[in-house]
Amino acid sequence: MSQRVFQIAAGYEDCNDCNDLREDMIFKMCAGRLHQSDNDLASQPTMSRLENTVTKTDLLRLGECLVDVFVNSYSKALSFRPKVNSAGRILEQNKGINRKVIYLKLNRKTNSE
Repeated sequence: MSQRVFQIAAGYEDCNDCNDLREDMIFKMCAGRLHQSDNDLASQPTMSRLENTVTKTDLLRLGECLVDVFVNSYSKALSFRPKVNSAGRILEQNKGINRKVIYLKLNRKTNSE
C-alpha cells in the first residue's frame, strides 16, 4: 500500500508504471525495504487487483473513520450556540460538527452510485 501512495505522490497516478518502478531504490526505501537485498515491490497486476477490490462499504467505512479522526482532533466540543453581542443580536452562527449529518451524507452518496 505504501508503494502505491508514494507513487501517486511522485506523479505516477495509474498502476501502469508499477512494473518499471518495482526495482527502484527510492521507492523500495520509502516502502520500508532494503534497496538492494529485499524483494521487489508489487507489480502492475497486483496493484490493479488491490485497487479493484474496494467496495462501496469499504469507502463508507473509510469516510466514517476520517470523520471520526477529524471530530476527535478537537480538544473540546464546538459550541452550537450562536455568538451574540451585548444587545442580543446574533453575530455569527456556529454550526459546529454534526457527525450524524456527515454520516448520512456519506451514506446517501454511496447508495446513489
